[in-house]
This record gives sequence, structure tokens and C-alpha cells, in this order.
Amino acid sequence: MNLVIKGQIFGGKNNMKISRYGHHYPNKKWAAWRDMVVSSLRSQKKADFKRFTGILAIELDYWKGDLRRRDVPAILDSIWHCLERAEIVEDDEQLANIIFTDKGLDRVNPRVEMQITKCP
Repeated sequence: MNLVIKGQIFGGKNNMKISRYGHHYPNKKWAAWRDMVVSSLRSQKKADFKRFTGILAIELDYWKGDLRRRDVPAILDSIWHCLERAEIVEDDEQLANIIFTDKGLDRVNPRVEMQITKCP
């Protein structure tokens, strides 16, 4: 399955807040970005698609939109979260074989292109 997330990726772990009661919640900007990405991912699925089961391989090609230094684990964390919410994968534990390639700068069209396949 090939998927594309358009726009700059927002890292997940750096956009979480904790209330004074210890409740974890995302900041509003990140939550709005996440909801937009989940909607986009859902629209890219075929109508009869059922969640992937089993162990998966994923290749990610990443074009950043600016020259800011990015935290790759945070980027991956937010992508995994979106894949779960979009009901493409059951759990991020399935994503065992990961290839992440930074393709450099694309100010006009920052994105992540993904290819997800089942492992034999």
C-alpha cells in the first residue's frame, strides 16, 4: 500500500501536554494536524480495505519543508499514531522493518511517501 502525507510532519512526543491532574493531551495545533492527516490517510484507502495484520515493513521517504532540525523518532511516532487512528494498522508494534530516508528540502511540496508491505 502506498500512502502520502502532504505538508510538514509535526512530531508527536514534543506536542503532548500534561494537565495539573496528570492527564495527557495533545496541544491544539498538533491535534488539528493529526486529524487532517488521519482524514487524508483514510481517503487514500480502498473502500474494501481491512487493517493490516501481522508484521509489516514500511519504507518512508521524507522531504522536509524548512531547514529546522527535526527529531526523527518524534516524526515516526506521529506517523505511527496517525496510521493507527486511520485504521491502517492495528498497533505500531506491527511496524518491524523500517527504512526512513531523508530526501532533503522541498519548500514547495514537503511530504512523506510511504510504502507498507506485509513481511513473509
